[in-house]
Amino acid sequence: MGCFPNLSPTAAHRSFVLLAGGSWVSLVFDNYAAYANSALPMGATAAGATVDPDSFHATMMKLGAMAMSVGAVMMCAGMDKTLLTGGKAK
Repeated sequence: MGCFPNLSPTAAHRSFVLLAGGSWVSLVFDNYAAYANSALPMGATAAGATVDPDSFHATMMKLGAMAMSVGAVMMCAGMDKTLLTGGKAK
């Protein structure tokens, strides 16, 4: 499967769902936070919004980021490591 020969179709599907689903969750709740004038600490200081890291939408953004990171780790686990050193793909 290209540069991911050790990744089964089931693992590839799960990784895609985590990456795409986490992206959508993060997008939706980031927009919701903008309308609620609440943000995570770094974004709030830059935008002049209310700092509220424990709100529901902040928690959902963090869960979306965690889902994306787990999906990326799953993809990296199935990657052909020889491509990192300039070798040819299997």
